[in-house]
Amino acid sequence: MSSLSIKIPLTFDPSDGFATIKNFNDLAKQHLKMLILTHPGERIMEPTYGVGARAYLFGNSNDETMVELQAKIKEQVGVYIPGITLRNVSVSDRDIDNNKISIKISYTIPELGFSDFVSVTI
Repeated sequence: MSSLSIKIPLTFDPSDGFATIKNFNDLAKQHLKMLILTHPGERIMEPTYGVGARAYLFGNSNDETMVELQAKIKEQVGVYIPGITLRNVSVSDRDIDNNKISIKISYTIPELGFSDFVSVTI
């Protein structure tokens, strides 16, 4: 199978030049991570793209804030990655004193018939 996308962060691969993604599961994980880590307004020509999860690190952290982040993730996935069906989005600020938020997303891609999860710690 040919490559589907360049793997981010960019790394050199002697066989392909740059490391590439060759399966849809890895591509879905990369898209989810990019969506979570991108701040709205950061992506050229897509001013509303991105969850902006880093902005939640230094604000007032409480249950409402984490529910808001969870809802933002669900909304953004629905708009920008509609081929992915979210099964569960878990947001934890248990390590907020060390400026860390953990996000775990379990998802399915119905057209391809597989499911997996991705974890991001910010």
